[in-house]
Amino acid sequence: MPKEELVIQETYAIAVTSSDLSKPVDDDPAVPLTPIQFRLVYTSLLLGVFMFSLDNAIISPALSSILGDLGNEKLLPWLGAFFLTSAPFTIVNGKLAIIFSKKYIFLAALTLFNIGSLICAVAGSMEVLILGRAIAGIGGGSMMPLSYIIIGDITNTKERTKFMSFLGVAVGLGNLLGPLLGGVFTNSLNWRWCFYINLPVGFLAFLVLLVSFNIPKPEGSILQKLKNVDFLGAIVLLFTMFAFNIPLLIGGITWAWNSFQVIVLFVLSFLGVLAFVYIESRAASDPIVPLSLFKSPFTAASIGISFFLGAFANSFIFYYGLLLEFILGYSSIEVGGIYAGTCFSYVIVTILSGAILSRKNHYISFFIIGPLFFIGTVAMVSQFTKNTLLWQTIFATLLFGIGMGAIFQLRISILPIGAPKELIPIATAVCVSAFAVGM
Repeated sequence: MPKEELVIQETYAIAVTSSDLSKPVDDDPAVPLTPIQFRLVYTSLLLGVFMFSLDNAIISPALSSILGDLGNEKLLPWLGAFFLTSAPFTIVNGKLAIIFSKKYIFLAALTLFNIGSLICAVAGSMEVLILGRAIAGIGGGSMMPLSYIIIGDITNTKERTKFMSFLGVAVGLGNLLGPLLGGVFTNSLNWRWCFYINLPVGFLAFLVLLVSFNIPKPEGSILQKLKNVDFLGAIVLLFTMFAFNIPLLIGGITWAWNSFQVIVLFVLSFLGVLAFVYIESRAASDPIVPLSLFKSPFTAASIGISFFLGAFANSFIFYYGLLLEFILGYSSIEVGGIYAGTCFSYVIVTILSGAILSRKNHYISFFIIGPLFFIGTVAMVSQFTKNTLLWQTIFATLLFGIGMGAIFQLRISILPIGAPKELIPIATAVCVSAFAVGM
């Protein structure tokens, strides 16, 4: 290993402030494309990520209408099946993309997302709607990391952060437009259009990517590739994440936190972690998550930050919404308008951070700025009373959006610094999955 790489992997503080890292490395992309091909592929990736984030946010305004049509209020928490399946399959599909083909695994994920959306759109019962959400989650949760992975292949190091930052913009726009479109569809058309909207966009993205993205296939026959799949590790990983996420999804609602079911599932998830570590370190010839990944402080930090960022973001968005609606008395439409401040500042800062980091890699600066704005947000909201003014509620969302914009893309951008090149795709998948688990 070259001395420079050793320094990067072993000395976090020195590495991120060294003059070598402040100079972007200009290398050739692993998969060179013509300018037209690049625009088409990149647009398809943006559409996929936009649909995923839109689908996350669009359903909230439609919940009352869905419940009125389908009934079965007890099953309402299970609509979170989208998140229940998206996090575990993110890692599995990330590994499959390496073994088989990034292009075709992405297309398969996009297809599953559209199939799930179609099932949701035509659902005649809450059970069918939950099934559709679960299928859409398997595909949708994989589109985000696969988009990062593909961008890593079609861009050079200098441009990578800039193009990744626009994925963050697509996420922000999806989260901004989701509640607005959900309200419009529910009030003017029907809640089913919250899912129908995915079909034409998904078909367009599928067709464009299929035609324009030519990528070399990994060597070996299908049989040889299947032999490389860590099936045991994948099964244990899926079981562990389901066992951990189910109590988080319905704990305190369907099951009490101290109930037998919740305790058993948490214990099983802990045992699953131990079994997974053993399999990946001892039994698997080609582990789905190589444990060497965590030797790099950059990678370990990125994964840890992703988890806590997801937990903080979800907690703030959920409880701040309750504060605005039930304590300060704003309507659901007004709450959506207040949240627009988050998306606005998030998009602006994401673009600016991508532009700055594409020239100078001042990673530590952004890792400091983000948490400071989070602290400022919490400090400000903690002082809210029933007399809090509208501009103050909007200003708090602006602060939160700045913090998110500073860190959200950065946690992915630092992965190529510490992780070996061949492990960057799976590191990306683990990072995205950690954010989803945190949520």
